[in-house]
Amino acid sequence: MAIANWRWRPPPGSDDIVMAYQNSDGTFSYHVLPDGSRWDGKWYTSGLFSMSPVAGRLVMGNF
Repeated sequence: MAIANWRWRPPPGSDDIVMAYQNSDGTFSYHVLPDGSRWDGKWYTSGLFSMSPVAGRLVMGNF
C-alpha cells in the first residue's frame, strides 16, 4: 500500500538554514530551508538596506 502524502521529516532538533539575498530593488530577503532539506520561500523582506557595508554577512541565532 502506497502512502500518497508521505513526506520525509527530519529528526527532532534538526537545524534550519536561513540565507539573505540582496534584491535588485535595494531590499534584502531571508530565504528559509527548514531542517536544511528544502526551500520554503521568503520569510522576510526588508525595507531599503544594502548588504555591502556588512560585506554580505549577517548572523542569526537563538542566543
